[in-house]
Amino acid sequence: MDWNEILQWSQKGFIASCALVVQMVLALATGQQAENAKPKVSNQPVTDEALGVYHAVLSDWADDGKSAVHLAAETIALPSDALEGCPKNIEWEKSSAAEVHRFREDDVPKLGSSKISLVERDAQEKEIAKNDPGAAIRKGKSVDDAVRSGFASGMVTLSEIRFDARHEHAIVWYGFHCGSLCGSGGTVVMERKDGAWRRNGYCSMWISNAPREVPSTTASHSSR
Repeated sequence: MDWNEILQWSQKGFIASCALVVQMVLALATGQQAENAKPKVSNQPVTDEALGVYHAVLSDWADDGKSAVHLAAETIALPSDALEGCPKNIEWEKSSAAEVHRFREDDVPKLGSSKISLVERDAQEKEIAKNDPGAAIRKGKSVDDAVRSGFASGMVTLSEIRFDARHEHAIVWYGFHCGSLCGSGGTVVMERKDGAWRRNGYCSMWISNAPREVPSTTASHSSR
């Protein structure tokens, strides 16, 4: 094989490699678009059963009846890894992650507190950024005042619910976001006892010490 043939083979190899890289980039981009695609918002109202579960989850924020609770008006899809760490002896229904729901003003009384206000996630995130405790402390605000302001503008986000086969158990992802380093969350296991939903443990929990975002359909967990 002479140098011209070697050069031709090298050029073909380079072109093939470039083509492979392009295919990989396109595949990754397509996968990312699919991952970030927003699920369809259902035109059906949130069921009374689901509102009962959400009521129990929100009790931590609404129990004093005084503090305002900013609740994202739209749920998110339950994270794909939500069942990790959950009880293995419960037969969970198959996921229907194709749709999410929007809370309506008529739902608020059923969520347990008149202090709950429905907010649009993007708009409330801007308020959270304005009152970020970390930024306020860097500007000289006292820690107590900064945290108080951050919590006052914080937002609770709830996921879709996964029930077990008998609808005696349910899991919900929930998150409280109040700044770049301010938030907490988890995936909680709920159990129906005597007709009422109560917390029965956690599959996972987190407390924010680094910036976090509300997970996409395929992301992992977060709440308070």
